[in-house]
Amino acid sequence: MKVKLNDKKYEGNTFYDSDRTLALENSQSDGYRPVFMNELADLRIEADKESELWQKGFVTPSLKATGKTNQKSKVVVYSHVDNYFSNPENIRKAIKQGLVNYAGKIPQDEFQKTVDMDGKTDKKGNRLVWVIPYENLKESPSAIIPVNEALEHPQTIPFLGGEERAKKYLNKFKEVHGKNIGIWHSDDLSDEALGRLLVVGNNCNNGLNGNVDLDNNAQFFGVRELGAEGAAQKILDTPKKSEKVKAPNLEEILQFSRKFVPEIARKEYEFGLSKFFE
Repeated sequence: MKVKLNDKKYEGNTFYDSDRTLALENSQSDGYRPVFMNELADLRIEADKESELWQKGFVTPSLKATGKTNQKSKVVVYSHVDNYFSNPENIRKAIKQGLVNYAGKIPQDEFQKTVDMDGKTDKKGNRLVWVIPYENLKESPSAIIPVNEALEHPQTIPFLGGEERAKKYLNKFKEVHGKNIGIWHSDDLSDEALGRLLVVGNNCNNGLNGNVDLDNNAQFFGVRELGAEGAAQKILDTPKKSEKVKAPNLEEILQFSRKFVPEIARKEYEFGLSKFFE
């Protein structure tokens, strides 16, 4: 799929896996990068309602994190830049440590670093990080509400990445799905900062989801520059005779094969393949 983002054309693709960390890894390979929620909102605004961008639900690396600042203020942060959980290894670590209400623990220094980015903008001046009072979100509904009232919900603008974008998105959402939208969040205040990735669904009930389990399955939408070649493609390409090509290592082969080897056979396949590298 060809898409346009920030006045630049990209090749877009979906990356699904029952393991969220693998889906995220795949969307970060072969020259692709997963779009953040603000970017996905832009893509949906411009897409036809029959597009897979509207017909499928997507997880993004955008973060919703709840915790206490170093000054003990209770806040919720929405971030559309690289963050602790945009790294799949940190999701694995959080799952191994044990989720709290299905959200993952974030080290305090990482949480504070995200808080300190409040108001950060891109080169065009578009805001990328919001910090809102915890009580504002706690006292707001987590439910299906009229689209016409959604802009006033404290989650909507930071979730979508700005008021003007939110207005356009809600108008398009209403055109695609009707007069109601689900806006979901959870009370994640705990002794440690907790985080989740932002998700949009593919119907009116699954609208703006800030309460999805961190260890759930996932589908990301990734983009790469047109004509860009990824690592996996370079492995497959036949080199010229004059070229010296370094053979891929085990980890590179395993990462590439996860797109094609069914999950039910993956462990046996990876075990067998590893024997060739002993």
